[in-house]
Amino acid sequence: MRGIVGKSVAVIGTQSPGRTLAMGLLVGDSVQRHGWGERLRVECAGFGDGAGLPREEEVALIADAGLRADDLETPDVEANLGMLAAASYLVVGCADDAVMFLDWPEAEGKQVLAMSDFLGDDGWALADPDSDFGVFFSEAEEAAPLLLRALVAHRT
Repeated sequence: MRGIVGKSVAVIGTQSPGRTLAMGLLVGDSVQRHGWGERLRVECAGFGDGAGLPREEEVALIADAGLRADDLETPDVEANLGMLAAASYLVVGCADDAVMFLDWPEAEGKQVLAMSDFLGDDGWALADPDSDFGVFFSEAEEAAPLLLRALVAHRT
């Protein structure tokens, strides 16, 4: 376990601020619930359409799930490249996002995980900005503990 002490996870969303916020909160909640809170820190930011303020109905669903955000606005990762550069791991929504971020100098040498990889055949909701937010949220909620296992297994 020593190999993962003090690592940070940057969760970057590109589809909508609500999806970005949900992914970050779900991964962070999974980290806390599984006892990794002292070893892994989770931050989230958006890129393009993934930054900004989420819609009220998205915030309501997130709150109904018992998740709380200190700040609802998801910052733009381009305005906070230091967060990305300092992260040990990068979590994105889908494989296309992973490919895009792998070209960023700030992502060099980081393990990049696409949340949709942990959803089996149902990963479509993470890649489709028009899919129902409730479906997306449920699938991301199921994927978060599997993604955490992959992060913990990596331990570099």
